Amino acid sequence: MARFMLTHAAVGPGARRLRAGQTVADTLANAQAGDFVWVGLTGTKMPLGMTPLDASGSTMRGQSTWAALPVATVCTGADSIDA
Repeated sequence: MARFMLTHAAVGPGARRLRAGQTVADTLANAQAGDFVWVGLTGTKMPLGMTPLDASGSTMRGQSTWAALPVATVCTGADSIDA
């Protein structure tokens, strides 16, 4: 049961485009209003730019490909602008 904020645009399940600044939850039970629910999200499926919002998110990020990188703290949204 983890929640994240995207600091970069990402592609979610079903090729759904997720914009920077959006919040993502891994289960419906953990989601808050406005969250995108990414069922089946794991550390191995996690895209770059997911900043953990809780302890479960931090644990999941620690198991991801991006564990060695510092957690992003700035979200400009520049990569979410449509051309």
